[in-house]
Amino acid sequence: MAQLLPAVRSHAFVVLSRPLSSHRRNFASAAISRNALERSAPPPPSSAVSAPSSSCTAAPSGERERESDACFAQKDGEKTLPCPSLRRPYRDFLRACAKTFGEDFEARFHVTRQMTQMLRGNPFRLPTDRLIRELKDASDFVRFHIVQAQLNPDTGAYRATPTDDHIRKGDVIELSGYDAERMQKLPWLSRKPGDSLPPEPTRETSPRQSTEAKF
Repeated sequence: MAQLLPAVRSHAFVVLSRPLSSHRRNFASAAISRNALERSAPPPPSSAVSAPSSSCTAAPSGERERESDACFAQKDGEKTLPCPSLRRPYRDFLRACAKTFGEDFEARFHVTRQMTQMLRGNPFRLPTDRLIRELKDASDFVRFHIVQAQLNPDTGAYRATPTDDHIRKGDVIELSGYDAERMQKLPWLSRKPGDSLPPEPTRETSPRQSTEAKF
């Protein structure tokens, strides 16, 4: 998702609820995001479908295309995911984006598009269980570490709009602009196809959680 960064750079905010960042900008309509993803969906598999691969990894040339066609599912119009087991965490990710971004359709479009492309192409050749963990981590990131904020051009101040997820987590929210160094630490945003396999994420254990919030 490296291409996501410049697109939302001028309207991103850091959420120091320990880890990382946020995005912001109003644009277009929700139909644009949905149609763009549908137009980029792969063609339906042929009638002669081979057995799906247990781990949705990329393979070279024609063999990779045949395995990809066999692996893509089509239930309820979902043609974007390589494995059925990814459907539920992917829907959770979309719900998190819809809840956090609201009517900020451009930021929502970029985040969902980049995640969908990563799942389809699987440039890191991750096994299915690792893809599921990446989806869950991305959902948590969107839910807890991105806050919508609106700029008041007269005062230069921002008005944050926290969700019930932010309130329930209870961390301090501080708007301090875009932190490129922190954003680069996110493997699903900073890596590019062809890079080595991202390391397993290290989970920080906070000694205590604050119930204070600053808006």
